[in-house]
Amino acid sequence: MFKPFAGLKVMPKLFKRMASDEVLASDETTANFGLSRLRLTAKREAGSAEVYAVLSTISSDVHQHFHLSPRELDELTNIARVIQSKVREEKPFDADDALGAPNSAARRARAAAPGRIGDGRKAAQGVLFKVALLVVAFLVMLLIVKLLERPGALF
Repeated sequence: MFKPFAGLKVMPKLFKRMASDEVLASDETTANFGLSRLRLTAKREAGSAEVYAVLSTISSDVHQHFHLSPRELDELTNIARVIQSKVREEKPFDADDALGAPNSAARRARAAAPGRIGDGRKAAQGVLFKVALLVVAFLVMLLIVKLLERPGALF
Protein backbone atom coordinates (compact mmCIF):
# COMPACT_ATOMS: atom_id res chain seq x y z
CA MET A 1 0.00 0.00 0.00
CA PHE A 2 1.36 3.40 -1.00
CA LYS A 3 1.66 5.89 1.83
CA PRO A 4 2.53 9.32 0.40
CA PHE A 5 3.15 10.99 3.77
CA ALA A 6 5.05 8.15 5.46
CA GLY A 7 8.35 9.92 4.76
CA LEU A 8 7.29 12.94 6.81
CA LYS A 9 7.28 10.77 9.92
CA VAL A 10 10.94 9.75 9.63
CA MET A 11 12.40 12.90 8.00
CA PRO A 12 13.33 14.69 11.25
CA LYS A 13 15.23 11.64 12.49
CA LEU A 14 17.04 11.21 9.15
CA PHE A 15 18.05 14.89 9.07
CA LYS A 16 19.33 14.63 12.65
CA ARG A 17 21.33 11.50 11.80
CA MET A 18 22.79 13.15 8.73
CA ALA A 19 23.95 16.20 10.64
CA SER A 20 25.29 14.94 13.93
CA ASP A 21 26.12 11.25 14.22
CA GLU A 22 29.54 9.74 14.80
CA VAL A 23 31.09 7.67 12.02
CA LEU A 24 32.54 4.40 13.37
CA ALA A 25 33.74 2.86 10.10
CA SER A 26 33.27 3.44 6.41
CA ASP A 27 34.38 1.88 3.14
CA GLU A 28 33.27 2.03 -0.46
CA THR A 29 33.54 0.20 -3.74
CA THR A 30 32.61 0.86 -7.34
CA ALA A 31 29.73 -0.47 -9.41
CA ASN A 32 28.38 -0.07 -12.94
CA PHE A 33 31.84 -0.45 -14.50
CA GLY A 34 33.30 2.21 -12.22
CA LEU A 35 30.67 4.85 -12.96
CA SER A 36 28.90 4.54 -9.58
CA ARG A 37 30.04 4.12 -6.00
CA LEU A 38 28.56 2.14 -3.13
CA ARG A 39 29.49 3.19 0.40
CA LEU A 40 28.68 1.34 3.61
CA THR A 41 29.08 3.33 6.81
CA ALA A 42 28.64 2.28 10.44
CA LYS A 43 27.41 5.14 12.62
CA ARG A 44 26.43 5.77 16.24
CA GLU A 45 23.49 8.03 16.91
CA ALA A 46 24.38 11.18 18.82
CA GLY A 47 23.12 11.16 22.39
CA SER A 48 22.47 7.41 22.50
CA ALA A 49 24.29 4.15 21.98
CA GLU A 50 22.17 3.12 18.98
CA VAL A 51 24.37 1.85 16.17
CA TYR A 52 23.13 1.60 12.59
CA ALA A 53 24.48 1.39 9.06
CA VAL A 54 24.00 3.60 6.04
CA LEU A 55 24.23 2.15 2.54
CA SER A 56 24.83 5.01 0.11
CA THR A 57 24.75 4.92 -3.67
CA ILE A 58 26.42 7.70 -5.58
CA SER A 59 25.78 7.80 -9.32
CA SER A 60 25.68 10.78 -11.69
CA ASP A 61 25.94 13.15 -8.69
CA VAL A 62 22.75 11.64 -7.23
CA HIS A 63 23.12 10.40 -3.66
CA GLN A 64 20.73 7.90 -2.14
CA HIS A 65 21.05 6.84 1.48
CA PHE A 66 19.47 3.74 3.01
CA HIS A 67 19.51 3.64 6.82
CA LEU A 68 19.71 0.04 8.04
CA SER A 69 19.07 -1.22 11.53
CA PRO A 70 21.41 -3.98 12.79
CA ARG A 71 18.74 -6.57 11.89
CA GLU A 72 18.32 -5.19 8.38
CA LEU A 73 22.09 -5.12 7.92
CA ASP A 74 22.27 -8.79 8.99
CA GLU A 75 19.59 -9.68 6.46
CA LEU A 76 21.44 -7.81 3.70
CA THR A 77 24.69 -9.54 4.65
CA ASN A 78 23.04 -12.98 4.57
CA ILE A 79 21.55 -12.26 1.15
CA ALA A 80 24.97 -11.13 -0.12
CA ARG A 81 26.65 -14.30 1.22
CA VAL A 82 24.11 -16.59 -0.46
CA ILE A 83 24.45 -14.79 -3.78
CA GLN A 84 28.24 -14.69 -3.45
CA SER A 85 28.38 -18.46 -2.93
CA LYS A 86 26.18 -18.98 -6.03
CA VAL A 87 28.44 -16.74 -8.12
CA ARG A 88 31.60 -18.46 -6.88
CA GLU A 89 30.16 -21.90 -7.72
CA GLU A 90 29.85 -20.79 -11.34
CA LYS A 91 33.30 -19.13 -11.47
CA PRO A 92 36.25 -21.43 -10.59
CA PHE A 93 38.87 -18.66 -10.72
CA ASP A 94 39.07 -15.02 -9.66
CA ALA A 95 38.19 -13.06 -12.80
CA ASP A 96 39.49 -9.79 -11.33
CA ASP A 97 42.99 -11.21 -10.93
CA ALA A 98 42.87 -12.91 -14.32
CA LEU A 99 41.92 -9.67 -16.07
CA GLY A 100 44.37 -7.58 -14.04
CA ALA A 101 41.66 -5.34 -12.68
CA PRO A 102 43.08 -2.33 -10.84
CA ASN A 103 40.75 -2.71 -7.85
CA SER A 104 41.40 -6.36 -7.03
CA ALA A 105 44.85 -6.54 -5.39
CA ALA A 106 44.98 -2.87 -4.44
CA ARG A 107 41.58 -2.98 -2.73
CA ARG A 108 42.46 -6.13 -0.78
CA ALA A 109 45.75 -4.59 0.39
CA ARG A 110 44.00 -1.40 1.44
CA ALA A 111 41.24 -3.30 3.24
CA ALA A 112 43.81 -5.37 5.12
CA ALA A 113 45.77 -2.30 6.23
CA PRO A 114 45.60 -1.83 10.01
CA GLY A 115 43.45 1.02 11.20
CA ARG A 116 41.43 1.18 7.97
CA ILE A 117 38.21 0.03 9.59
CA GLY A 118 37.20 0.91 13.10
CA ASP A 119 39.12 4.12 13.67
CA GLY A 120 36.10 6.32 14.16
CA ARG A 121 35.94 10.02 13.53
CA LYS A 122 33.49 12.68 14.49
CA ALA A 123 31.24 13.75 11.65
CA ALA A 124 32.47 17.32 11.80
CA GLN A 125 33.25 18.00 8.16
CA GLY A 126 30.47 19.80 6.42
CA VAL A 127 28.53 20.39 9.65
CA LEU A 128 27.91 24.03 8.75
CA PHE A 129 26.38 22.98 5.43
CA LYS A 130 24.23 20.36 7.11
CA VAL A 131 23.01 22.79 9.75
CA ALA A 132 22.21 25.34 7.04
CA LEU A 133 20.28 22.67 5.16
CA LEU A 134 18.28 21.87 8.30
CA VAL A 135 17.52 25.58 8.86
CA VAL A 136 16.36 25.99 5.26
CA ALA A 137 14.15 22.87 5.53
CA PHE A 138 12.67 24.23 8.77
CA LEU A 139 11.97 27.63 7.18
CA VAL A 140 10.28 26.00 4.18
CA MET A 141 8.08 23.92 6.51
CA LEU A 142 7.25 27.07 8.50
CA LEU A 143 6.30 28.88 5.28
CA ILE A 144 4.04 26.00 4.26
CA VAL A 145 2.31 26.06 7.66
CA LYS A 146 1.76 29.82 7.42
CA LEU A 147 0.33 29.46 3.91
CA LEU A 148 -1.99 26.69 5.08
CA GLU A 149 -3.26 28.95 7.89
CA ARG A 150 -4.01 31.79 5.43
CA PRO A 151 -4.50 30.40 1.91
CA GLY A 152 -5.72 33.80 0.71
CA ALA A 153 -2.20 35.20 1.13
CA LEU A 154 -1.18 33.49 -2.10
CA PHE A 155 -3.56 35.49 -4.27
